[in-house]
Amino acid sequence: IVADRFTPNTTSDGAGGIWFPYKIEPKEKALQWSIETWKVFDALTATHGDIGISLVSGKEYSSKPLPPEIPWWSPHVKDFELLSDDELIPDAVCGYSFKVPLVETYRYLRWLHDKLVGLGVVFIKRSVTSLQDEIVSTKADLLVNCLGLGNRVLLNDKEITAVRGVLVRAKTPSNVIPRFWDFPDHPKGLSYGIIRRDVALFGGTDNQDDFSLEPREDAERIEKQAKQIDPSFADW
Repeated sequence: IVADRFTPNTTSDGAGGIWFPYKIEPKEKALQWSIETWKVFDALTATHGDIGISLVSGKEYSSKPLPPEIPWWSPHVKDFELLSDDELIPDAVCGYSFKVPLVETYRYLRWLHDKLVGLGVVFIKRSVTSLQDEIVSTKADLLVNCLGLGNRVLLNDKEITAVRGVLVRAKTPSNVIPRFWDFPDHPKGLSYGIIRRDVALFGGTDNQDDFSLEPREDAERIEKQAKQIDPSFADW
């Protein structure tokens, strides 16, 4: 595996890690990818135990009336139910509760890394500047391109673009039960919380075609909204 960085220094290490088909098309393929991913998670945990993947409960809120059809992904999650009026929070007029896999990304990626090393996989740290050069230098019979945004330069593929996300991290108290909530159309902007055993992550932003890695004022809004939606966060 050739890359300019590996765990714990990847984007995925900092990700929230919730299983959820968010803004992904086409839906038919996205659904199949999501189902297969869940199957792999189940198989891995059944074979290897606690590797940082667990099933957790969560809620999704909306400021819009309930649509005539339930979400297209809902038949494939666990315990999907509509929220009662008593379960709604301010600014929400409908919502759902359900269970999905949650990945403690740093722990899971470290397990994957160590598993591959044990199988004899070699990790080479360098930037990929030519696919042909990689085939020659590694003497590979098959090359799998996982460069993502790197293909904008390597293959001049300008259809691949960035979506900027910002997360506020907090240490999870020992007595907190892992869970998540999501309010994508909150009047003041996208808001979500993913409470893991190792860390709590609050978002968010969804800035299309934004490649900046510099902090902006988003963090203050995210923290304020998180405390309003989940008041227990204010005591951490």
